[in-house]
Amino acid sequence: MTQPGPTFKLSSHTAARLRELTGQPPARPARRKRIAVILPKAYRGGTLRGSLLLARAIKEGSERAGEDVDVLLAHLDEYQDRDFADLQGLPRRPFAWRKLDAQVARRAMHYSGLDQWQPDRDSYLVPDDGIDNLQGCDLWLIVSDRVPGILLPLRPQIMMVYDYLQRYVPCIPEDESLGYIQSARAAKRVLVTTQWTEHDALQYAGLDPRRVIKMPMLAPDFTKDVLPDPRTDDEAYFLWPTNPAIHKNHEVAVRALQRYYERLGGTLTCCVSGVGSAIIPEGTFPHHFDLANRIKSSTALRAKVHWLGELDDEAYRAKLAGAAFLWHTSRFDNGTYSVIEAACMRVPSLSSDYGPMREIDRQFSLNLSWTPSDDFEAIADQLKTMEVEHIDRRRLLPDTAELSRRCYADHVDAYWRVVRGCL
Repeated sequence: MTQPGPTFKLSSHTAARLRELTGQPPARPARRKRIAVILPKAYRGGTLRGSLLLARAIKEGSERAGEDVDVLLAHLDEYQDRDFADLQGLPRRPFAWRKLDAQVARRAMHYSGLDQWQPDRDSYLVPDDGIDNLQGCDLWLIVSDRVPGILLPLRPQIMMVYDYLQRYVPCIPEDESLGYIQSARAAKRVLVTTQWTEHDALQYAGLDPRRVIKMPMLAPDFTKDVLPDPRTDDEAYFLWPTNPAIHKNHEVAVRALQRYYERLGGTLTCCVSGVGSAIIPEGTFPHHFDLANRIKSSTALRAKVHWLGELDDEAYRAKLAGAAFLWHTSRFDNGTYSVIEAACMRVPSLSSDYGPMREIDRQFSLNLSWTPSDDFEAIADQLKTMEVEHIDRRRLLPDTAELSRRCYADHVDAYWRVVRGCL
């Protein structure tokens, strides 16, 4: 429960003198506001990077406004120190979700000063950090709606919702999806980064439009990580970052690769990377059964597609820097940082054509090349085109200074204004 802040005492003489001068007892100095950026699951990849960027943007935005706040990243205890290298010195704290039954929840709210609150469900979750359940923070900013239950409203909440993928792909059980929607409905503000997700928040999740705010996408500024160009003729390849999720469109993508190599004479090797990507050709999941059989029966696919698995950031960026182009195959999601990172490395990208990716292309002026998501023949044809045109496509990439500004610096103040309004 809430613990008292630091206290101090004035001498009786000083206190009396202050009363003479002001007519009032001396005021205690105001405590600086504290904000917790909370990762509700052990995310990696884009969501983890997004949370680190968000924490930094809030801190920097408050400093720019002369209203400096403390920002804490709270996460499940399933990470290594290197996962937080981009946090740039901001504090972090591990926690575990703890379930409270209704009566315990009511007492907790009562002790927090919310005497009139009454439970309307059997149980609630609190972020148990071993200290004060993050009650030392004035605001909770939860990065994604994937909270495994309904949060006890000990503090005001802002929720970042990246997408409602379950509306388009059967990837989440219906009861879980309803829980996520209920969590978003309980938030004081819901932040989205694309018009597509904003529409889904209103039409699918039924959120109050007064509480949904579309924000510019924050992206890591990789322009400072550009490596010496390692491209040589004997290692010509393109990079396909992915993971085993069903919406990544692997079956269509592998059929396109087979046509690219066997019918169109494709010469570039395909290097596949990403969390869990190494198990895709093993057919571990039902949506990979046909894909696994296709790979086993194709000499070209076995020879030309290299499944690298998850690479650390340094190894991934080195591999990306040497690629002819990056290939993004998802059927639908909220878009991907990978095409932005590629542009920072002066690598063009070939992407599935859907709404959020079009929005990313516009915000960052990436000049992406496009394919349909469901026509493997058209995708194979476009892979062959990129094999020929990737050098020319590199010349269409945005200026690195402009790209750097659009990734982060332009948007810090906007994020602080929204957060400040909820304190």
